Amino acid sequence: MIGEIEPLLVKQKPTISFSKETMMGWLLLVGTLLVSFPIVMSTQAPYDDEGYVMMTLRTFGEGQPLYSSTHTQYGPAYYFLTESIHSTLGLPLSQNGVRLKTIAFGAARLAPKAMHSNSSLP
Repeated sequence: MIGEIEPLLVKQKPTISFSKETMMGWLLLVGTLLVSFPIVMSTQAPYDDEGYVMMTLRTFGEGQPLYSSTHTQYGPAYYFLTESIHSTLGLPLSQNGVRLKTIAFGAARLAPKAMHSNSSLP
């Protein structure tokens, strides 16, 4: 009887193991963040409408309605989502704040791929 109980009392160390695909996914995510941060924070494409969008986000955040007081070609979902993110996180509506949000969205898109090794990369 004592011999039957003893194996139950022996504690085993928990082991953490990662598959090669999971490690590659995490390396891809970290590498993408390391490469994208300096590029996104230091360059602006000539076709970029970042200043225009920030201006319309500011007027929308001040309570001016879309399309009548805030002239934009974008739909309301973008403005509601972006305004809620900036107000909830306290992220400033500046070039740095908008660009950090862009990097975070990219990381959020890659994170599920890094966590699930069975999925294919984008």
